Amino acid sequence: MARWSDDPLTPIGILVGAFLIVAAIGTFATAPWQYHGSTAVTVLRLVGTVGMLAVGVGLIYVAWGARWLAARRATADRVEPQAGSSNTR
Repeated sequence: MARWSDDPLTPIGILVGAFLIVAAIGTFATAPWQYHGSTAVTVLRLVGTVGMLAVGVGLIYVAWGARWLAARRATADRVEPQAGSSNTR
């Protein structure tokens, strides 16, 4: 199974992604639309916040997914196909 130390960037990617998600939630919690700015500025803030949330989720997905995929491939290589199975490699 893949370990965290196999790729030193995996924990950094997960931590940065989690930080972006927390920052986006904090931005939504402060209700940026309540401040008396123009509508365009408010929309731009909300689009930026949704983008930040999407980048955070995507970063965690890529960092964690790469680790998960490597572990799954390592496990699949060790599994022998069952007798009578039509699944051939």
